Amino acid sequence: MEFLAIIQGGEGPDEWEEEVKIEYAADFMDAATQAQGHAEEMRGFVFSIELSS
Repeated sequence: MEFLAIIQGGEGPDEWEEEVKIEYAADFMDAATQAQGHAEEMRGFVFSIELSS
């Protein structure tokens, strides 16, 4: 399954948002775990996750 995660971070004028494609996830929880790992690397947080069509 493929998912699209929106990751946000920063403060004030330095806020940012990035889309991260999660490929090869077994299910939603697997995608959430992978997205959290990306967010930690980017020093941000997972804002949303959706199934990619």
